[in-house]
Amino acid sequence: MIKKNDLAMKTILMTLTVILISLSLLRCYFNGPDKTDTVLTINGEPVCIDEFYHIMSGLKSNVFSYFFQKYNIEGSEGFWTTSFNGETPLDFLINSTIETIKRIKIEQILINKYGITEDISYSGFLKDLLSENERRVKAVANNQPFYGPIQYDERVYYEYLLSERREKLKQLLSGKELMSGYKEIHNYYNENKLTKFRKPGNAKVEKISIYSYYGDENLSTDRISDADNIIKQVSQDLYAGKEFKKLADEYNNKGILSIDYEILIFDESTIKTYTYLFPAISAKIPDLTVNQISDIIKEGNTSSIIRILEKDPDMVIPLEEVTNQIKQELIDLKYEMKIQQLLNEAIVVFNEQIIGEISI
Repeated sequence: MIKKNDLAMKTILMTLTVILISLSLLRCYFNGPDKTDTVLTINGEPVCIDEFYHIMSGLKSNVFSYFFQKYNIEGSEGFWTTSFNGETPLDFLINSTIETIKRIKIEQILINKYGITEDISYSGFLKDLLSENERRVKAVANNQPFYGPIQYDERVYYEYLLSERREKLKQLLSGKELMSGYKEIHNYYNENKLTKFRKPGNAKVEKISIYSYYGDENLSTDRISDADNIIKQVSQDLYAGKEFKKLADEYNNKGILSIDYEILIFDESTIKTYTYLFPAISAKIPDLTVNQISDIIKEGNTSSIIRILEKDPDMVIPLEEVTNQIKQELIDLKYEMKIQQLLNEAIVVFNEQIIGEISI
C-alpha cells in the first residue's frame, strides 16, 4: 500500500514533469511550422531543433570516445571546436546526428505509411510522453499494476517508442514484402549450418588457472607481473610434457601464488553456465583437438591453460529446429536492406542558418 506522503511526493514530481514537458512541447509545436525552428527535412518530414538536440545529446559520449581513442586526447574547455588533423568534434557530432536522424525519420515515415501511428513529429512524441506519464501517475494513485518506471524520461521513452513501433512495422511487413519462402530458408540454412547452426559436441576439459588478484583486492603491479611470469613458466612445463594436476600441486606446494586445477564437462546441462563463466575458454574449445594444449587464455583477473581430454564431434542443428530463427534473421536482413535503400534515395534539405548556429 502506498503511503499518502509517498503519493503526494509522486504527484508533485509528476506535476513538475508535466510542466517541463509541456514547455518543450509548446516550444516545438507552436513554432514548428516556422522554418527557423526546422533544422532539416527528410523526404519532406521536418526535424525541429528540439529533436535535433535530443538526438545530438545522446551521441556526445560516442563522439568523445572516438576522438579519445583515435587521437589519445582528453576533453578540455575548447575540445568541441578544436581541430584534430582536420577533424572537429562538433562537426563530427553534427554529421553523426544528421545520419542518425535520417535513419530514424525513414523508419518513422514507414511507420506512418503503414498506419502504426498518425503523428511522427517530435511534438507528437512529447504529447505521447505526457499522456503516458499521466496514465502512470493515475495507475499509482489507484493501485493499478503497470510495467516499467513511474515516470519515463524523454530519452528512454523516445527509444522505447521507436523500438516498439519498429517491431510492429517488421511484424506487419513479415507477412508481405519481408516474407521468406521455403527455398530461401533452406538456402540460408545451407550457407550457415557449419557456423551459425553448429552445436559443439560434448567435451571433457582440464584447466589450470592462476589469479592475479581476487574480488575487490587492490591491484598490485608486482602481483600481476608474478602471475604473468608463473603462467608462462607453467605453459612451458606443460608443453614439456608435465601433467596438469601434478604441476598445479607442485606450484601450490611452493606457496607462491595459488594455482587452481579442475576438470570441466561441457554438455547440454553445463554449456550455458560455462559459456557465461568462461567465455574465452568456451570459445577456444571448438578449435582444439583431443590432447591439444591451448595457449594462455586471459579472462579478467585470470590466466588459464586448457587441454581437451575427450571431445565428441560437433553436430549440425536440424533445419526444423532453427526454422523460426532463420525466418526472423531473414526478416531483419531484408528490413535492413529496405532501410538502406531508402536512405540512399532520401532527399535531405538543410536549413543552413540553423545548422550553422548549432553548438554544445
